[in-house]
Amino acid sequence: MAMIRELGANLDIMDMRSYFVHPADHTLKIHVLLDPCHMLKLLRNVFATVKVIVREDGQLIRWQYIEELHKLQEREGLRLGNKLKMAHIQWQHQKMKDHLELFFSAIRARGGHNNNPNVRQFRGAYKRLLVRHQVKKGTGNCLLRDNTAILDSTPATVNIARRLDVVPVEALVLDDDSISDLPDVNNLSEYKEAAISYITGFIVKKLKQKITCMPCSQALTSDESVHPLLALKDRGGLQKPSQGITAVCHATERCFQRILKANEGKAPRGRGTTAAIVAQVVTDCSDKNLFPQLHSHMFDMCAE
Repeated sequence: MAMIRELGANLDIMDMRSYFVHPADHTLKIHVLLDPCHMLKLLRNVFATVKVIVREDGQLIRWQYIEELHKLQEREGLRLGNKLKMAHIQWQHQKMKDHLELFFSAIRARGGHNNNPNVRQFRGAYKRLLVRHQVKKGTGNCLLRDNTAILDSTPATVNIARRLDVVPVEALVLDDDSISDLPDVNNLSEYKEAAISYITGFIVKKLKQKITCMPCSQALTSDESVHPLLALKDRGGLQKPSQGITAVCHATERCFQRILKANEGKAPRGRGTTAAIVAQVVTDCSDKNLFPQLHSHMFDMCAE
């Protein structure tokens, strides 16, 4: 901020002047812009430190609500359309993670004792990194945020199980009839119903990309939201799933919860697990008229 003021700009909201005049050409204006990512992190730091922010209308915004939401999501095992994790709650233990800063660190490392390269040195280091290396964590003040490959000619491998926090086990190889013997989980919490309604919208979006039959595609959506969460989250682009497809997803969640309960909370990875879940969900939904508009539609279709 001091440098901005020295150059002639001023970001004070009471006297805003977001540019300074080019020193070599006074007809040109150079505008300054603070890094939005860093500004959001600073706001997060203030919010988490003071715990309470007062709105203009006097209402209170509490950091406690963020913590309670995280606990609820961890307990229920589903998220309400957000990416809140423990790292966001315990932000004090996180270093700044910036791919661009990691790249600059790699450039400086190419110069040996010279950590301030000129244009020719920078171009040489850039070309060498481009054809020889993937940028790795160096001695900069940043940590790797994820497994994103930078300046690499081959794609980096991603461990899907680790990325999704799945703990697969080899136990529980299901037969066709064994899933019916699992513990009964009939009721879903209000929280899970909200989360599943949001997830169902994403499933509908993917299904519509593959279903070419117009009546079948239309049966997946509804003009009204099946849960208030969808109306709250919708910015104009969310799919509104129908009651039928939402009921199918509810049945799938109940079936999966029965498996987790019987397997001590661990996700199974046995042969036939997916087929057994599909069979059980079809059985649970077979006596329900979930898609009344398609009751006679299947008789209109001809086998090829």
